Amino acid sequence: MAAALLDAPLAPLAPSSVPNDETAQGTPGGLVAEVQGSLEADPAHVRLTVDELPAERLLVTDGPHLRATDAGRALLDTVGAETAPFTARIRGGTPAEDLTAVGRVLALVTERADAILAALTA
Repeated sequence: MAAALLDAPLAPLAPSSVPNDETAQGTPGGLVAEVQGSLEADPAHVRLTVDELPAERLLVTDGPHLRATDAGRALLDTVGAETAPFTARIRGGTPAEDLTAVGRVLALVTERADAILAALTA
């Protein structure tokens, strides 16, 4: 299941949605919502994948929260290192303030699209 989610086409991730120790320490439901919002994936599918991560020793439960294991952090570091050259090429030469503006615009467009979708499916 985890491989299926990783093979799905990805929408751009907002910087706040990139998994890190802070998001991994959230509740399973919070992590599912965060991933689902970033990938526009089926929440049930995301939940199944998140539920598999402890068995793969990438996350551990800590009371009601999830915490990245050393292996989970290492995987995030590897993914970050492997995608960094592409990110640098995409963002190369773009001033930081322009990237910030783009992030705000994309967040606003996403918020509006989500609201319209919610109204249509209610």
